[in-house]
Amino acid sequence: MVANYYPKAYFMYPTAALVGLAAAPLWTSKCIYLTEMGSIYAFEKKLDKNIIINRYFGIFFMFFQSGQIWGNLISYLVLMPEERIYAINGTENNRSLVFESYAKCGADFIEEEYQAVEDTNRIDRKTIDILCIIYICICVCSILIVAVFLDQRRTSSRDRMSVMFCNSMKLLVSTVKHLRHINQLLLIPITVWSGLEQSFLWTQFSKGFISCVLNAKYVGLILMVYGICDSIGSFAFGQLVKLVGRWPCFAFAAIINYALIITMLVWHPSQDQIAVLFVLAALWGVTDAIWQTQINAFYGVIFTENREAAFSNYRLWESTGFAFFYIITPYIRVRLVLIILAIFLSFGIVGYTMTEYRSRTLEETKDKAKKKNTVSPS
Repeated sequence: MVANYYPKAYFMYPTAALVGLAAAPLWTSKCIYLTEMGSIYAFEKKLDKNIIINRYFGIFFMFFQSGQIWGNLISYLVLMPEERIYAINGTENNRSLVFESYAKCGADFIEEEYQAVEDTNRIDRKTIDILCIIYICICVCSILIVAVFLDQRRTSSRDRMSVMFCNSMKLLVSTVKHLRHINQLLLIPITVWSGLEQSFLWTQFSKGFISCVLNAKYVGLILMVYGICDSIGSFAFGQLVKLVGRWPCFAFAAIINYALIITMLVWHPSQDQIAVLFVLAALWGVTDAIWQTQINAFYGVIFTENREAAFSNYRLWESTGFAFFYIITPYIRVRLVLIILAIFLSFGIVGYTMTEYRSRTLEETKDKAKKKNTVSPS
């Protein structure tokens, strides 16, 4: 957030690299922490471990995705005075003029072309500084809360730095070796899809369907609806999976995403159809809730022997999806992006289905073996 005070390329790229380096261990640790807590709780209460882990991830992502609500609400409220200033200056029609000069919003949108046209309605530097200060304060508060209140897993060794370095090297090697597992290879497409679908919403959807047609302040308002549905959906599907199972939830999310992709391919957004944008964002939030909670929980359930390597692979391939879209999307049309999304979703569902089948077959084999061993000889 501090880097936004001086947004130059030579400063932002190293900052982005540092954020990525910090996010990798943070998210891996989070997944392991939740999985272990769920496993311990299930063991103590003699409950189904799969159900408890799903519930824990659902609760976590409910609070995590609520950040979309508060973050977008803050940006919307801070940007509202900006709109009043433009209205006073008599430039309230800037957005419609831009829309007329760049009529390729929606599936035909391409960021490189749009930036050449969109030279009006720039957000004031003071407004950006206010947003940065607010977000920095929130970040500091979150760091203090984690440092003070979270129970930590500490090593008992005195030479902690050397132990941490050795453990990091071991984790790197085990992460690479983990790719030998067929289940991990099968889950790569759905994991990459998880990164692609999130980056699409935050970049192409917010720019090509919201900013291009309406205004920057509506990004916060519409994505706030996305965050609400994502937060509620994370908790709801974390509980619902124990009733209907994991596969129906994945199938439901896939069907909705296919429908949304097709809609965005054929629909041309306009300023008088803002309600459609709210619906699209809301449904995308529901599906994202399923992908985030259930893919994470699935990793924790099927890779019980080496969870650290498994969740490291999860972050690796999800981040690959993020990076892939962040690199190419400024130079290609949204139509091609949507087609790529549909392709990865298809491969992802096939890979997940095969992994689910293999996992259930293995469990049934183990159950039969246990029953066979418990039967006394006649």
